[in-house]
Amino acid sequence: MAAGRSAGRLYMVWQVFIQAHALEWGKTGFFSYVISFHPDFLLHKLGHIVVFGLLGVALYYACDEQRRRAVFWAMVFAAGDEWHQAYVPGRSCRLGDIVLDTLAAALCIWAWRQLAKKRIAGS
Repeated sequence: MAAGRSAGRLYMVWQVFIQAHALEWGKTGFFSYVISFHPDFLLHKLGHIVVFGLLGVALYYACDEQRRRAVFWAMVFAAGDEWHQAYVPGRSCRLGDIVLDTLAAALCIWAWRQLAKKRIAGS
């Protein structure tokens, strides 16, 4: 019984921590953004990073290993994804998500190129 109460208290402390440490820019609209420690938020953003990172690497090869072109097309896909979300009930269209997705693609392309350079140098 005591373990159940302390788990409940721990959950309440965690919820207060999440609310107290969320960063929020703007209230609503395209230019507003929220950063939170909530597990749902973190997993959602991690999913965006993984998917757009892999998309960036795929586009890198599809664009004949031209980084700028690949990042441009990743940004176009990110903007299209956000535009689509503007029409889905319960979802929102945010500039911050476009920036996050584009940065994820650019960083994954950079990391992939660094790994390829090490692999070639090690051969």
